[in-house]
Amino acid sequence: MAANGRGAAYDWSDVTRNGALATGGVELEDVAFSPSRGGGARTYALGSQTEDHDSEAGLQAQANSSRDHYVMSTKNQAAAAMANRNHVRESKLGTMKGVFLPCFQNILGVIVFIRLPYITGQAGIWMTMLILFLSKLTTVLTTLSMSAIATNGTVQAGGPYFIISRNLGVELGGAIGTLFYLGTTIAASLYVLGAVEVISAAFTDEAGYVMQLLSVGLMLCITLIVGVGVRYVNMGAALLLWLVFFSLGSITLGLILFASGVYTGHLTSADRVPFENFKPRYLTDPGAATGIMAGCNRSAVLHNPGRSIPKGTLWAIAATALLYLFFMWFFGCSVAYGTLIDDKLVAMHVAWPTPYLVAVGIVAASLGAAMQCVTGASSLLAAIADDGALPVLSAFASPAAAAQSGGGGGGARAPARAVVATGLIAALPCLAGNLDYITAPITMAFLLMYASVNLSCYVLCVLQSPGFRPQWRYYAWWTALGGVAMCVALMLMISWEAAVVLITAAFALLFYIKYQNATRDWGDTLTGFRYQVARDVLLSLSEKQTMHAKNWRPQVLVLCAIDEGGNPLVPELLSLAGQMKKGRGLLMAVALIKGDHLQDAVRAEEAQGVLALHLKDEKMEGFCKVSVCHDPVDAAITIMHHAGMGTMQPNSVLLAWPDDWSKNSESGVAFVATLRGAVHAHKAVMVLKGAQALPTQYEVLEPSCTVDIWWVAHDGGLLLLVPYLLSLHPTWSRCQLRLFSVIVDPADNPRRVEHDVREYLEQVRINAVVASVDMSDVERNREAYEAEMAGRKQQQARRAPSAQDRYSSSSGGGGDLLDIGAAVNSAAAYTARGGLGELEELEGDRVPQLQHAGSSASGGGGGSRLHQRSGSVGHAATAAAAAAVAAAAAANGGGAHGGAAPKSPIRGAPNLGVEDAGEEGDAEAVRLRRRMTAVLLNRHMRERSSGARLVVTNLPLVRDMAAYDVLQLWEAISEGLKPVLMIRGTGQEVITQFG
Repeated sequence: MAANGRGAAYDWSDVTRNGALATGGVELEDVAFSPSRGGGARTYALGSQTEDHDSEAGLQAQANSSRDHYVMSTKNQAAAAMANRNHVRESKLGTMKGVFLPCFQNILGVIVFIRLPYITGQAGIWMTMLILFLSKLTTVLTTLSMSAIATNGTVQAGGPYFIISRNLGVELGGAIGTLFYLGTTIAASLYVLGAVEVISAAFTDEAGYVMQLLSVGLMLCITLIVGVGVRYVNMGAALLLWLVFFSLGSITLGLILFASGVYTGHLTSADRVPFENFKPRYLTDPGAATGIMAGCNRSAVLHNPGRSIPKGTLWAIAATALLYLFFMWFFGCSVAYGTLIDDKLVAMHVAWPTPYLVAVGIVAASLGAAMQCVTGASSLLAAIADDGALPVLSAFASPAAAAQSGGGGGGARAPARAVVATGLIAALPCLAGNLDYITAPITMAFLLMYASVNLSCYVLCVLQSPGFRPQWRYYAWWTALGGVAMCVALMLMISWEAAVVLITAAFALLFYIKYQNATRDWGDTLTGFRYQVARDVLLSLSEKQTMHAKNWRPQVLVLCAIDEGGNPLVPELLSLAGQMKKGRGLLMAVALIKGDHLQDAVRAEEAQGVLALHLKDEKMEGFCKVSVCHDPVDAAITIMHHAGMGTMQPNSVLLAWPDDWSKNSESGVAFVATLRGAVHAHKAVMVLKGAQALPTQYEVLEPSCTVDIWWVAHDGGLLLLVPYLLSLHPTWSRCQLRLFSVIVDPADNPRRVEHDVREYLEQVRINAVVASVDMSDVERNREAYEAEMAGRKQQQARRAPSAQDRYSSSSGGGGDLLDIGAAVNSAAAYTARGGLGELEELEGDRVPQLQHAGSSASGGGGGSRLHQRSGSVGHAATAAAAAAVAAAAAANGGGAHGGAAPKSPIRGAPNLGVEDAGEEGDAEAVRLRRRMTAVLLNRHMRERSSGARLVVTNLPLVRDMAAYDVLQLWEAISEGLKPVLMIRGTGQEVITQFG
């Protein structure tokens, strides 16, 4: 029944030849066939013929043309639904036929006939009682756990597999379910071989291939019965069970008469030794801990699985336990232990009036148990195939009609392919004739399934999820945990080698299913467990405001622009963030759409789906979000402050350089405002310029390629950490890191500086080639600057003159930094007053002036000469600035907690040659000197790094500069270089020399 615009739509099978609905005896009113308009298609109401369709042929033609569009009148829906519900209820199985009898038959098997006397002779009565107690305790605890889960919602086809896969995940459910299927299937082979062995001993002397053919023949007959339908399986199982009861009565009478000396059967008086078998000779396993899943395997054909599974399974366990105790005492107190051990068919030989009645009972018990195994195994195989957990099993999935009906019905048949496959797998071991070597793995498969069911219940109890509300109340976390412990203990006691083999196979299947990406959102407890762990960890981490340098990792917030379809305009940003994933930090990609929150909500949701696909393509392990906002700058700054939780907030922001800043004033102003907002939010900033030249994740660069680091100022070590993380990615792993240190003080020895930097890099365990760049020669700097500016003067003539005007009107910018004449006139006075002290200006309000640097704080310092130097911040770019920031952090109480480093006393520094006056001329001179510094630094960078695949340098952000001036300054530093990654740290140490 499918929903329709007007009523409940029915399939053609629900409509009889004369147009009446098959309602299981419920009478419906006559409704005329009438065309109805709805949903763009022509539909008809269901009822009797009208005058237009009074002939049977006309009605048939009308029905054939619209067989998919019949709808039932609203008035008759309730009656039809009730009739259908009654029909389904009548075809389902109850507790007795659906659970108790299958479990009883499966647990009983041939153990009471063949295995129980043998165990009693070996272990003695007391030890056999202990073994029986442990086995039944395991099954009872497992049943309690299974009942709790079974009454917490509807248990569908697959029984125990359904329970595990929906609670522990499809991977674990598929792995253990597959092993349980194999164990159940081969158990059917064991039962058939037991029946054939009894037939051979009691009725014929044939052996060899005749018995093998008989085994295969019996298995094929069982497969045919199972293939016909569950109803016939129940009929055959009930008949066989009555034969079992008759044989048990025969054994009971025979034991009573044998113990009293009246009857000996096929035994002798020497075999009668009363009360001798209380002490054990040695210990074996009873194998009585299997069979309790037979009812759960039929969950799809049960009328009320939540009620039938607990009651039927527990009653079956209790009934079989009483039978075991009864016959264990009778055999132990009347038959000699030697006879119990040597005579495998002692139960048949002691029976009264004839042993053939017991032989028939053993065969009936074996075939009945085998039939239950094949029935449950084929349903289990179909359930695993339906879920798609193992793609190789897709051929055994149920038909669509059976899946919709739940596979139920008294006459419902298991999927034919699953039944045939199960029968063939079970028939193959029958050719071996002896399966003693694989009985232990079969028992392991059952115990592993029981342990998983108990584990599912335990996790549900511990998590205390609001969705876990079982009707079954007789369970607790300690019963579930005890069930897990008992199952594992029995596995190790029976055969630890087989246990290891089976657990290894389970892990192999688990990883295979995970590799096949068969993840399903079924609300499993592992997801809830991960949520609980994540919650607890977040709460514990929230107690710490900062992360120690040893634990610090980049948690990057990628602000990416997207087009109308949600595709990133600069996809290289995501690629760069993905290439830093070895930092094991949190990655978040955020895109902002300017618009209305209500009208553009759907558009944002669709764009987020597209952006998520791009993250998947870049193999980014992170999150993405697309939001609608009125002001993108304010929204971006708000996201920086509020994204994440506790210490799991982004500590770094990654943006793309606005290539159109000189033509689009709004773009440039918004970009600078966003960066300043990130700085005030205490976030590190990374700007990617020339992104088109960045290699993709699928490229592997040659060893001749380099990543060049131009260390202008130390602001926490992020400038060194990012290239190191990139070098861990396959794309950059073969590249060479090169670090260039700039010298601006004539008193500094370049070789000494290089030595100090190498020593520092060795302490922080970063491999790089170190080179010094001497910018302390005044005359050479002046000549280089004049030559550089003369060359750029020609380029300026070709530029649009209105670019800076637009920024001046929108952001209050000052004069043109490209005033070549003023710059050159200032160059002589500037260089004559002390050189390139303006390298300090590039980090104006951030880097502290060095007076004396001691050891670093928080594990960041050491005995390196690098931490004992003093001088200008220009030289701090290479060595001593690291110690300066660390010393400032130490003075602050052990480390910066974010934001900028202490403000540098730049204004009025003696090497600037400018008094700190607020007059316009002095401000213009400072601005021009900053420009000169940027131009000369760029000249050296182009000379040495023009062929580098990535240039990494500091990002200067002077607080008192207008947006246009700042953008021109950055453009001057990075001109002619692609790609360039400009980084501005927070001042917090992110690398340390201590492990």
